[in-house]
Amino acid sequence: METAANFKNRQNAEAIDHALKLLYKEKLISSSDIEGITAREHVKNQPFIPTMVEKMSDVVENIQKTSLESLSKAKDKVLTTTAETAKRVDQTAHKSPWIFVGVASALSGVAGFFLGQRFKR
Repeated sequence: METAANFKNRQNAEAIDHALKLLYKEKLISSSDIEGITAREHVKNQPFIPTMVEKMSDVVENIQKTSLESLSKAKDKVLTTTAETAKRVDQTAHKSPWIFVGVASALSGVAGFFLGQRFKR
């Protein structure tokens, strides 16, 4: 059974942990500051270190999982958007190819002009 002192220490550690997370999230404190604070608090809260390590492991695991999911969703969205855009460009090019020939010629002319000016010196 948890004693009153241990319960109070655990509450204090949780409050400090929550406050540090908020400060770090708002970029009001750096990770080195957090390390210094936690080093000082380490002596007071040694019994709760395994609990905090477990919580931090859970947070890191959650971040990794969320990051992988976000990257996967972003990759799928980019692939879908790229495929749709390529399909639309292909359809438009088949409907009116001379527009694309004209645009490509104009862009080539502009690029040639600027490159010519740059290498003229």
